[in-house]
Amino acid sequence: MSEETAGGDAPAPQEAAPESGPAGPAPPDPPTAEHPVGTRVHGTSDAKKGPELIYGIDDIPPPGETLALGFQHYLTMFGSTVAIPLLLAPAFGIDPRTHEGGVDLAKLMATMFFVSGITTLLQTTWGNRLPIVQGGTFSFLGPTFAICGMASLADQGWQVRMQHVQGAIILGSLVEIALGVTRLAGWVLRFVGPVTIAPTIALIGLALFEFGAPIAGTHWPTGGLTIVLIVLFSQVLRRKHRAFELYPILLALLGAWLVAVLCTLLGIFPEGHPAHVSTQNIRNAPWVRIPTPFQWGWPQFGAAAFVGMLAGYLASVVESIGDYFACARLAGAPPPDARTVNRGIAFEGLGCLVAGAFGTGNGTTSYSENIGAIGLTRVGSRRVVQAGALIMLLLGAVGKFGALFTTIPQPIVGGMYCALFGMIAAVGLSNLQLVDLNSSRNLFILGFAFFMGLSVPQYFKQHPLVLVEPVQTAKARPLGDGDPVHADATALSVLGLAPQATVGEAKAVHARLREVVATAKGTDPARAEALDAALAAVSAVPPPPPEPHGALEEFLFTLQNILNTLGKTGMAIAALLALLLDNVVPGTREERGLSHTTKH
Repeated sequence: MSEETAGGDAPAPQEAAPESGPAGPAPPDPPTAEHPVGTRVHGTSDAKKGPELIYGIDDIPPPGETLALGFQHYLTMFGSTVAIPLLLAPAFGIDPRTHEGGVDLAKLMATMFFVSGITTLLQTTWGNRLPIVQGGTFSFLGPTFAICGMASLADQGWQVRMQHVQGAIILGSLVEIALGVTRLAGWVLRFVGPVTIAPTIALIGLALFEFGAPIAGTHWPTGGLTIVLIVLFSQVLRRKHRAFELYPILLALLGAWLVAVLCTLLGIFPEGHPAHVSTQNIRNAPWVRIPTPFQWGWPQFGAAAFVGMLAGYLASVVESIGDYFACARLAGAPPPDARTVNRGIAFEGLGCLVAGAFGTGNGTTSYSENIGAIGLTRVGSRRVVQAGALIMLLLGAVGKFGALFTTIPQPIVGGMYCALFGMIAAVGLSNLQLVDLNSSRNLFILGFAFFMGLSVPQYFKQHPLVLVEPVQTAKARPLGDGDPVHADATALSVLGLAPQATVGEAKAVHARLREVVATAKGTDPARAEALDAALAAVSAVPPPPPEPHGALEEFLFTLQNILNTLGKTGMAIAALLALLLDNVVPGTREERGLSHTTKH
């Protein structure tokens, strides 16, 4: 789920009615020549509507309204969808400031929108058939960062890191599909109460603290403007006009972006300034580029990456089920029964499988901000959301559209992070409204889970577990002057080289910097060492990671990677500890916040 405006509906899955058939749409009108099977004209839905609902779930507004309202859904999910690839780029090793990095980030953004369109159509047409938008999720960020930080991927290109993330998402999607198909989703969630949900979701936002102020602070006037505009639009002016309530993040981003563009044109933000807006990536991007499966290479499957990603799937499933109930209520559909919930989870798993195949670097889940848009617009039509999905597909195939968002200056991105990630943390905490916070039992579990979820990853970063240390026997392979440089993003940045440069060109650049190096050796040895190390890094192919030998060593090496990946994922630590303690330490249902749910 995207957590930008999510509410505290996560415990709702316990309310599912006994399985009795698909929920949602009422039987369609009898077919006629004018309206064939399965269609309804606008305003004729006999689904249960709220007292002020303009279009119910089965209604079909006029074509012009359908497109306009669908585009509105697209705009609503825009802020969270753009934030995810911007946040993933540094972890993968994509530098949007370079020619190649900017093009790659544009492709990643376009793929994210394209896949959102596919998965929304799948869910609304064959899944739970609720008017619910599917898109990227912040729940997968923690596990993804842990995977990209694995020692075996330290010297690999960004496509290799992406392939390992793709493999973890694909394997995790099979688990989510199985939960839905086997109807185990409801049974698993019997053990997941608010005491588990709160720290798990909150730590998705809190664990991202290093990406907020440090990035916004690269130029505080621009980053601070973004934060002020978000607060102004989302809190102060939201009741003044519907636009402020629907698109606070989008309007703030556009406002700060416009200021940065004007300052760039006036020469206030010259090239190299943190808030400078460069259009180079737009010029380099093609007009039309249709994303394809396995565009970054074949996925790589590993046990450590897979196990680490399961924590993200747990958070996503819990919140999505709550979203189903909220969406049905606002769209005038009957409450989802067990069959509808299971179909929804199965198709979310299928959506993650699609995302893993296309390589978004993320999964897919339900967007709660679009559910909020249904309540604000009083339009719960399924056809409207499907129109929005078609718009996502269309714009996702326009290469220059994705490149446009790579021009957002980093301080604006950092300001957006400050608001988004803080909201995610608050959403997690909102689940505690049903819990007895006077209970020492609950306070201990919550405090312990929160603290360990923040502290344990720091320990594993400083002291990674080593069960076996394979011996490195291979050596680096030198490259000839005519060979392309080794794609080490950090080294290329130090030398100011493009990824397509040759080793000979790298040596020539280094020769021109010899005077700088000589000067640096007298005043800054670290700078001299960095320049020399950068030349060495791009002039040779590093040896492959050492491989373990023997069955026992293979097992220990795999176990070592699994434990290190889990240990570096704060939300996984918090989820495991809270889940264990909440189900082991004695407590009443009222105390645990389960009194509003029904027993299974």
